[in-house]
Amino acid sequence: YFFTGLFHKYPVFSFVGEINFLLYLVGPLQYFYVISLITPSFRLKKIHLLHLLPALGVAFYVLINNMMKSSSEIELFWESYINDHTYHFSFINTCIIVIIIIHIGIYFTIALHLLSEHKRNIKNYFSSIEHVNLSWLYYIVRFSLYIYVLIELVQIYWIFGGAYGWIITQRIFPVLVTVLIYAVGYKGIMQPGIFYTIQDINKEKKEFPEIRNSIQTVKNAEITERLLYVMNEKKPYLDPGLTLPVLAEMLSVSRSSLSQVINADQNQNFFDFINIYRIKTAREYLENPEKKDLNVLQIAFLSGFNSKTTFNSSFKKVTGFTPTEYRKSFVNRENHEKL
Repeated sequence: YFFTGLFHKYPVFSFVGEINFLLYLVGPLQYFYVISLITPSFRLKKIHLLHLLPALGVAFYVLINNMMKSSSEIELFWESYINDHTYHFSFINTCIIVIIIIHIGIYFTIALHLLSEHKRNIKNYFSSIEHVNLSWLYYIVRFSLYIYVLIELVQIYWIFGGAYGWIITQRIFPVLVTVLIYAVGYKGIMQPGIFYTIQDINKEKKEFPEIRNSIQTVKNAEITERLLYVMNEKKPYLDPGLTLPVLAEMLSVSRSSLSQVINADQNQNFFDFINIYRIKTAREYLENPEKKDLNVLQIAFLSGFNSKTTFNSSFKKVTGFTPTEYRKSFVNRENHEKL
């Protein structure tokens, strides 16, 4: 556009790529993306268009403001823009940048809160959360927040005469954003479906209000007794894909009744409750001399874990040792007793 000479013929169109109003879309789109992953049933509605108003407002301002400029003013603008030392933002443009920081910060903070809430909720439904905890998205959103806020701060620094603003905002920033876009796209495609989500949990609580409110000590005791029997005799925890609904079906009780018993009576979430049994099984393998040929990964799989990382962290959380350390300490203790 610049090198063909079209810029001198139609200078006003040089603002088509104005980035400030587009940045007002970053927060809402990231927010909707997070919701769509943690709540697959989520659908955009007309009311959600309200989130686009700030971007449309800034776009309208940019259009009107630039249409009022003469060709010579526009050319002077771009000449000074490319030169870090002569370009300065107007007061309104400075306000737009500051508001962008606040705008993105609010949306990204809400997105991070939703992801943290999601991680807590899935522990009441899944016994293995490696593929549904969306930790990758949590870190990408947090990193994105830092990048966008940093870039806008660089622009403010540029306003007050700071050097290298052009290189950072027009060269480095696009590369970082491109990497983020591809990272989100790739991980999003590879992400397995999440069927029991925050929305499903809330919906389920509404479906069984009478069960939640009228469950009594006797019924709790019956469910607890049945639960412990099934866990010890049928060992469902050995299935790495065990979920709360699956276990509830085995016990012939509602999900909410089982969840309440585990949360209230056992004082644990579903994830920790199941993993306690898995760790107990793993300890038996680690303490058994006849199983010394099994490595830690094999023991993890045999105990119901589907990830060595989760196995190690859960095992250390309960015992204070990693599986390898536990096996060594047990062998040393056994040898000492023999002496």
